[in-house]
Amino acid sequence: MRNSRVNSITYGALLSALLGVLLFVNRQMAGFLDTFLFWIVPLPVIVYCLKFGVKQTLVMGVSMVLLSFIIATPVTTFYVLASVIAGIVYGFGVTKGWNAFQLILSVIVVSLIVMFVTTFALAGVFGYDLSSDIAYVKETINMFISSVPGAESAVGYMTTSRFILTIIVISSILTSVMEGILVHLLAFLVLKKLKMDLPPMIPLAQIKAPLIIKLFCFSVLISVVFANVTGITQYDDIIIPLLMIVYAFCMFYGYILVVVFLAARYPDPKKRALFVLPIIMVMIFMPYLTYALGLIDMFSHTRDRIVREINLNGK
Repeated sequence: MRNSRVNSITYGALLSALLGVLLFVNRQMAGFLDTFLFWIVPLPVIVYCLKFGVKQTLVMGVSMVLLSFIIATPVTTFYVLASVIAGIVYGFGVTKGWNAFQLILSVIVVSLIVMFVTTFALAGVFGYDLSSDIAYVKETINMFISSVPGAESAVGYMTTSRFILTIIVISSILTSVMEGILVHLLAFLVLKKLKMDLPPMIPLAQIKAPLIIKLFCFSVLISVVFANVTGITQYDDIIIPLLMIVYAFCMFYGYILVVVFLAARYPDPKKRALFVLPIIMVMIFMPYLTYALGLIDMFSHTRDRIVREINLNGK
């Protein structure tokens, strides 16, 4: 028991010291690493939580926040606090056997709170002016429209404040989702390397679009078709941002469909690796093909047939 307490103090002091070095470097770089702390700090917190328990992690988390308060700026301290909370909640979830969706969602919720505070609630404290950002984007779009004849009638809705604000909100939400997935993947790799308890991972072939996403994509696409047929454009500043979310879902599920197909067609990982660069090029230069594949994956049983083929090949 005594050795365990000594080890927890030693590991906690070591991790706090490493964080202190990172915060010192960040301060010398004028806070350049602030946005990356949410990807870095939760990882040692998760490892410590699995090794010594939640109570000891709370003590170490408080010491980390106090250290950041001494070394770093209040803005950086806020990011450290959010990162520590995300790590503790994630580590607690692993000890309680949460599934992958719950673990990722826990990080996403903390990230969304950070986004809301830094972008909307206390934006001035964090040096972010939402109104000036909207004005800058509007000015940039107007410059583009003025240089292209006939562009105003086609994309004039993009200059409205509501459209730009919707884009900012959507991008913030998608960023939080990406951060949740990234922290989950990094935690899995780190814990696997350290041979510790691993968070559950959903096989790629089993990640399917839930009904709510299908209904959302279908509704938005029907709205786009209806607007184009009827010529109604006054709702474009609402429909177009939602269409961007549909595109993101299509890209995601289209990528999964391609990966599963390659796994069925080429069981050898070395042969599959030859297709990585061409797939990336197709996704960049032919996005609508990827969108189509995503819709096929969401609204058909194509992937199920491919998975059955994988199982047959495995036998």
